Amino acid sequence: MASFVSPNVPLFADEPPDEDIDLYCVRPPILKSSHGSFYATFNSVTLTVDVEYYRGVVLIEILNPAGSLIVSSTFYVDGSGSQTIGISQLQPGDYVLRIVARSVTCEGAFHVPD
Repeated sequence: MASFVSPNVPLFADEPPDEDIDLYCVRPPILKSSHGSFYATFNSVTLTVDVEYYRGVVLIEILNPAGSLIVSSTFYVDGSGSQTIGISQLQPGDYVLRIVARSVTCEGAFHVPD
């Protein structure tokens, strides 16, 4: 019997629940939605980027409100994949998540609480 676990429900009692990051993606007009779907969630410990329908290198950047780069990570996707980044060392405040995959750029804001 298969079981289903919601992606926003912690697996363990001490694990914080994930929150979605609303992403705004900019694509050149010639690209169709088949050139990748991008999703992001975070909690007080990690930020996870999920990618579907894409093949290539994905760049993840976390920027502070002044636009300075705080964290950068790249990973390769072949169809679908995900990358998790530790964010527990980030200072409380607002941040911007930027995802770049070829000519597609997605951005979304998230807040690290006190």
